[in-house]
Amino acid sequence: MSDVALAGAATSGGTNASASSAQQVWLERQCRLLNARAGLVVCRQDETYRPTARWPHQLATEPLLELVERSFLESAGLFGALDQAGIYGLALPLMPLGAVVAVAVAAPSEAALAPLMRQLEWGAAGLALVLERAASAATTAAQGRLAGSLEALAEVLAQPGHAAAALALVTDLANRCGCERVSYGEVLRGRMRLVCISHSAQFGRKMNLVRLLEQAMEEATDQRAILTLPVERRDAGLIVQAHEKLAAEEGAHAVASVALYQEGRAVAALTLERPAEHPFAAAELDWLESLGNLAAAALEEKRRNDLPLPAKAWASLRAALAHLLGPGHVEWKLAALGVVLLGLFLGFAQGTYRLSATATLTSRRQQAVTAPYDGYIRGAPVRAGDRVAAGALLVQLDDRDLLLDRLRLGGELARTEAQYQRAVAERDRSRMNIVTAEREQYQAQIALVQQQLERARMVAPFDGLVASGDLSQRLGSAVQKGEVLFAVAPSDEYRVDLQIRESRIADVQPGQHGTLFLSALPQRGLPFTVHRLTPRLVADDGRSHFVVEALLDGPPDALLQPGMQGIGKVEIGPARLAAIWSRDLREWLRLLLWTWWA
Repeated sequence: MSDVALAGAATSGGTNASASSAQQVWLERQCRLLNARAGLVVCRQDETYRPTARWPHQLATEPLLELVERSFLESAGLFGALDQAGIYGLALPLMPLGAVVAVAVAAPSEAALAPLMRQLEWGAAGLALVLERAASAATTAAQGRLAGSLEALAEVLAQPGHAAAALALVTDLANRCGCERVSYGEVLRGRMRLVCISHSAQFGRKMNLVRLLEQAMEEATDQRAILTLPVERRDAGLIVQAHEKLAAEEGAHAVASVALYQEGRAVAALTLERPAEHPFAAAELDWLESLGNLAAAALEEKRRNDLPLPAKAWASLRAALAHLLGPGHVEWKLAALGVVLLGLFLGFAQGTYRLSATATLTSRRQQAVTAPYDGYIRGAPVRAGDRVAAGALLVQLDDRDLLLDRLRLGGELARTEAQYQRAVAERDRSRMNIVTAEREQYQAQIALVQQQLERARMVAPFDGLVASGDLSQRLGSAVQKGEVLFAVAPSDEYRVDLQIRESRIADVQPGQHGTLFLSALPQRGLPFTVHRLTPRLVADDGRSHFVVEALLDGPPDALLQPGMQGIGKVEIGPARLAAIWSRDLREWLRLLLWTWWA
């Protein structure tokens, strides 16, 4: 048969056995009613089709198999002549139930088969009832096994530690499976170690029973199979010497060992013992394997949680080394290689240690232009940011009062000159002295007014840039003597003020070079040289910074303006990249250790 797989063995087990027995009884009765020579029932089990009942028991199924296959494929009742003359086969599919019944009958012709097919269809209702009951029983059994698995697993998870959880598992299995003893062992450092025995809180490691149980468990894990005693058909060819020895010495005639796996490797095993009249069925062993694998994962997690911290660290290290040095895990090996290469690079690669600092561009000197006397602003043609030449007008004060005062004093001086001439003519010496003193007083006052007139026009002391001051909105307003009106700075003399962190000031020395990048001109680096370390201390973002003065190398750019800010990098010297990048961390740790233990 090419398209439909028919297996020749029926499934063992309580539910399947009872279902097969009911099918056998139905088939025998149906064959007697039809006066059939032979009969066969084929059912679908685990995606394969197996004969579940045959009559007589010595029936050779080959004559009916081809007819059964055609009935499966066409999903219709069929009949046809078999190899023997006068012997016909009838096949009737029950497709919703996944079964086909076939019988071999003797008939004079195919026309005589119609009533037999009709009678077979009537009798098939009994077989359908049997199959439905079997399916219902199987579903109920599966639900019971699922509920039992959930209850057992919940009991394991509810325990606080590994030992208590393992004991709860074996005790629960012993009660559910009717076992005299259930044992649980784990593979530790390549050897099977018994963890617990049902209904026994403690046991001695030197007990003969412990040795026998561990050997039975190792026998199952070494062969990566479920071993049973008595030996089932599916266990044929497997070694069960340890199980036979355990059964002989402990008096348990039905023994089963189930190997449990995680990530494809055997990590634990269960050994169950009970009287010989209750052997372990295949469905029960499959359920034990499924439940055991789930419980083994939970128990392994609890075992790791119960380990002390050094043991956890060692286990993690061993797992990492296994991934790193063992087969597979290419990503671990590539990551380790990358870490090694990075370590070698950081340990031997050299770079230039550059200290970054906030930088401000300022003028090296500034000339303040102040009000010479109390007065009023008449004109101010410039303001901050304008470039001026030496002698250019900055501000003009109102001088009308001074001109009138000078005119008044000139008249008084002329009057004293006339009085002096009269006194000379009269030869009045005393009057001459008095008038001379008054004349000198008026001359001094005129000189003072003249000086004030000259200072009313304030000009730039040199070629430069107006650094501060804007009087364009104060025309006509009063100014007081000594009030700063403008600040003029040379346009070719700049200084860079670097704010160096307090923890890095020891690295900076006069004569070191660096580069300034201004926010307004980020595309151009301006070289500078450290000129002076000042004792000025400023606070910024909760940190203390010293102000270090540096001078630009070469002529300044015409686009530079005092007050521009940016980042300056001072070249300290060559150093290893690892030392450069880890310096902050190392200094923080050093201060922390000093704080704790110094």
